[in-house]
Amino acid sequence: MAEKRRRLSAEERIEMILDASERMLLSGPDGAAASMSQLAKEAGLSKGLLYHYFKDKADIYNALSQRGLRRLRLLIEGRLSDGQTGLEQLEQIGRTYVEFFETHPSDFDAIAHFEAFVPAANEDEAYAEAAEGEAAGVFAFVASALEKGQTDGTVRPGLDPVRTAIVAWSQLHGVLHTVRLKRAFLHATYGLGLRELTEPAIEMILRSVRAV
Repeated sequence: MAEKRRRLSAEERIEMILDASERMLLSGPDGAAASMSQLAKEAGLSKGLLYHYFKDKADIYNALSQRGLRRLRLLIEGRLSDGQTGLEQLEQIGRTYVEFFETHPSDFDAIAHFEAFVPAANEDEAYAEAAEGEAAGVFAFVASALEKGQTDGTVRPGLDPVRTAIVAWSQLHGVLHTVRLKRAFLHATYGLGLRELTEPAIEMILRSVRAV
């Protein structure tokens, strides 16, 4: 087994660390308390090798966020087509994010952690910068859909695509984050589930940008 481990590439070791960290850090209320030693043990690597790739848990969180954002970006990219109008692309992006939330909950948690605890203007670590690059790629799809909609007449003119993209994304992310934190309460108290909250959110966003 040890001999096999020595043949692993750096990329494979990093993925092992991230998989182990995802299991420990992003599952359950006590996950964040896991130590670097525990993460190394979960990954089946030495503590020294873990520190070779990541300087601390914040570094690992940032790497998890980068991975989650990359998966989201690629998922969105695969769902868009040139044949869609700008407004249709915007709707597709929103629905894809809801699907991502359902199918990749740990990735969503990593993204939410990154947005809450890593201010881009004050963070110059490599993984944080890489995560910001992936996030910028996601926002670029939203802004591009708005620009296309203004060109094809489905999105009203006069909107700033970048600012509107940030606001629209923040609105939907906020709804998803609320569901993630309070799903049981929302269902028990109001009888509301994911669809009952995300469908109106997406429609509100579309209505706010739709050409009259």
